[in-house]
Amino acid sequence: MTTTEFLEKILPESGVYLLAAFWFGKDGGPTHYSFTDFQEMSRKAAAIDKRGIDVYHACASYVTGDTKQVSPNRRGKPAKSPRVARNAHSIRAQWMDIDIGGEDDPYSTQREAAVALSAMCKKLAIPGPMIVSSGRGLHCYWRFNRDVPADEAKPLMLAFARAARDAGFEHDTKRTADVASVLRPVGTTWRKEGEKPVKMLRNAPPIDPDEFYTKFEAYVVPDRAPVDDEWGTGGREYPPSSGLKILKHCRTMAHVAKRKGDVQEPLWRDMLGLMKHTSEGDKIAHAMSKGHPDYDAEETQDKLDRWEAGPPTCESIALNSDKCRQCPHYGKLSSPIHLGYEDPEQAPVPVQPTQEPAQQPEQATPTQGPAPIQQSAVSYAKRLPGNIPFWPKRYRWDGAQVSVFHKDPTDPADPGKWVPMLSKLVYPHMRYPDEDGTMMIRCSYLMNPHRSDWREFDLPAKSLAENKSFANALGAHEVYPMSTPLARHFFQDVIAQMQDMGIETKAYNCFGWHDDGFVMGTTSFSGAGADPVFLSDKLPPECHQDFGVSGTSQEWAELVDEIYNRPGAEPYQFMICAAFGAPLIKLAESNLWHGIPIALTGEGGLGKTTTCLAATSMYGDPSNFYTSTNDDGTTMNALITKVGIMRNLPLVLDEMTGRKTDELQGMLYALSNGRPKQRNRPDGTLIGGNLTWDTFTFITGNMNITAMLAQLDRNRAEATQLRCFEIPLEDGFNDRVFSGLNAKEMIEHRLLGNNYGAAGREYLQYVIKHRKAIADKLQKIRSKFAPATRDETRERFYNDTIATALMGGLLAKKLGLIDFDMKSVQAWAQDHIKTLRTNRHNNLSTVSDVLGKFLSELHNRTVVTEHFTASKIRFEVDSSIKNPVARVATEDRKFYVAHAHFTEWCGRNNVNPAWFKDELDKEGYLVHEVGATPDRKVSIFKGTSLPTTQVRVLELDFDMLMARQGSHLKAVS
Repeated sequence: MTTTEFLEKILPESGVYLLAAFWFGKDGGPTHYSFTDFQEMSRKAAAIDKRGIDVYHACASYVTGDTKQVSPNRRGKPAKSPRVARNAHSIRAQWMDIDIGGEDDPYSTQREAAVALSAMCKKLAIPGPMIVSSGRGLHCYWRFNRDVPADEAKPLMLAFARAARDAGFEHDTKRTADVASVLRPVGTTWRKEGEKPVKMLRNAPPIDPDEFYTKFEAYVVPDRAPVDDEWGTGGREYPPSSGLKILKHCRTMAHVAKRKGDVQEPLWRDMLGLMKHTSEGDKIAHAMSKGHPDYDAEETQDKLDRWEAGPPTCESIALNSDKCRQCPHYGKLSSPIHLGYEDPEQAPVPVQPTQEPAQQPEQATPTQGPAPIQQSAVSYAKRLPGNIPFWPKRYRWDGAQVSVFHKDPTDPADPGKWVPMLSKLVYPHMRYPDEDGTMMIRCSYLMNPHRSDWREFDLPAKSLAENKSFANALGAHEVYPMSTPLARHFFQDVIAQMQDMGIETKAYNCFGWHDDGFVMGTTSFSGAGADPVFLSDKLPPECHQDFGVSGTSQEWAELVDEIYNRPGAEPYQFMICAAFGAPLIKLAESNLWHGIPIALTGEGGLGKTTTCLAATSMYGDPSNFYTSTNDDGTTMNALITKVGIMRNLPLVLDEMTGRKTDELQGMLYALSNGRPKQRNRPDGTLIGGNLTWDTFTFITGNMNITAMLAQLDRNRAEATQLRCFEIPLEDGFNDRVFSGLNAKEMIEHRLLGNNYGAAGREYLQYVIKHRKAIADKLQKIRSKFAPATRDETRERFYNDTIATALMGGLLAKKLGLIDFDMKSVQAWAQDHIKTLRTNRHNNLSTVSDVLGKFLSELHNRTVVTEHFTASKIRFEVDSSIKNPVARVATEDRKFYVAHAHFTEWCGRNNVNPAWFKDELDKEGYLVHEVGATPDRKVSIFKGTSLPTTQVRVLELDFDMLMARQGSHLKAVS
């Protein structure tokens, strides 16, 4: 098998491919070369190998091969190499590196390794892989029949590595789970001991990646969002952590320290990545490396400098160490870095209280704490500060410790004593059922008594059932009891009294429709009015607030009318109607209709964002309905999560400019499907299984989404384009629509700054009261837009978008919130579907494709003569030419086509005539005469037997058309 054939089998079809050449040996680090062609890549690999240099192929493809274009890491540092995980594009194989024959290697021969590999495949119920002899070792590739995006692949690769390890198969687990791995390509040379060719030993057919990775669902580790980053939009700043303290508690790191780095390289690399983030930093990392016989200070420092990720996780380290499973901290921490924080205080021997003191001892009560606990849920939502509402007997907080009074029941003379159990004031002040039915306990935690600095967190109520789960639940929030049993009894006593008082409420983890009303912020609207509600701690802190009201619904309506109720503003009017329509999508109760994004695109300065915010301002302060999509570190998963939280309310996804096409495609699919892409937890349950939505999202950006998606293959491109109702705004649109009006000042200051929220509340109250009638009316409107043609069937999302927006607009007009001409809005929207259809066709066709089709349909409608002359000679035109529209003069080298026919043909074939003409001009097909326009008037049939008059024509370059292979013109001429 040649190098080219090998690379074609194991590398993705898309992305940039990389070679890594070690010109100065392993100590000097690799030089990377990027390619988009396998043959060129193979030639380069052969040339480097011929020089006696070790060369490797990157196992994944990458977004870019230019280091300067790779985004900085989460600490803002630029990439030193394009081969970093955050730049990975996709994979097309799962690889594995098996070390053989070395002193510490698990297998002595390739045959022994192959037998163990076969046993592992049988145990895991997976097919045998492609096998490559890497010299002394083996490389394995389970080839896939399609590309797998890198972000999707990372947790799956880790799951496979863990499964293989648990099956007893020894291999370089780090390499197996590392999307940025490199291996030697077939056709190169292994030179560690003599020279051996890298060659194929066993081929294997491609397999479905879903079927392969499904085998390891139980090993998938769910992504952990940083604690201080609720949306997952940026890196976490870690508090100081001591490496010396880590060595006291982490068995694996203590083992590495004892061996002074004389361990397998993957484990040594984990140690470097961990110690780099400690307060001792590089110094302790070097000290823990010096015992290896090949220790080199420069090489070690280079490894430290190139580690760009955060501290390695316990899960990652466990892949390379058999000591983690016996560690008492395993499964309780995300990373050993936590072990270097402030040591938890040692708990005293637990003392079980058996009775309370005869008289409740005097105790200090904090002056400020969680909200007063009362019968009404209103007090919870307001979260007003106040004294702790009640304190169970036998417990006290003295400003430094929570203690329980204990007296020996067997000794009547025992005066009793206070036994400490918590060094921080942690008070369980509310019990509530989460939306999935799980009972939760909301706790307030006094971080700093001197500043009355409170923090809140939630615990599952079931964690109070036994000591270990209770300690783990508190430890997850960095609360460490001095006595776990006593602290658990304290919680149970407080909760028992809350239950006696009937204190219980419901927590919402998303907005929009619920069985008991419509939730927006900390308010729930029902037919009877509005009530405060309690929000789950699953929502980010910024969501735990009222969405705000300023001004009145009448003032809002008057401003919107003054700004937007004008000829030509139908695109903006449609956006406002769609914002009213967003809560109605749920009422359609359709498995296929969940809303799609509506995008305002075009160059900057068109007011795209302000219009979207104006549309959402009816529901509250516009900042609550806005998120920027181009912030550094903002992931598509984070944006999808926020859409899920809003659920039935519109959300503005601002400035999508700069996002990759694949990212945009994935988001459009998710938004139109009403749920994120499904993934499993290790226990088999769905990640984000309850995350669904039925709403319109508003996207803005300087790009053209239809054109961007055209970069995909035709079927994928068109299917995705149909999931976005794009409204491109041409230059000068606002100047034309808002002529004579200072719209920017009115929108930004009078509307967005001072008038919001009231109109939406009035609208929601009406919709809630008339929910069934509105749902019935919506179905009737949708049926009127039922598709009648093939194009309309494919454009069903567009039709549902228009129907829902019209329904919202009609209701808003009935309530006096808008006064738009709804017939004009409908006419514009339906006409815009035709524009979108034409734009899709244009972007999915090259000018050469369109020109070929245009010329082929000129057959039998073109008059061909030798000369184009004004003499008295008359050329007789063949009677077979019906309705001629074009003229060719072969000797004069002229080609004219009637402009009216050009425009009519474009209309029949869904081609934008302006685009077609512009592209023809760019390609050099249009002829410009000095002082004349390309569509000048010409007596097109002069000198022939046909009647002639001057008509507007386009002159096309005769020589270029004749050069087109297969053009009908050659046959005619």
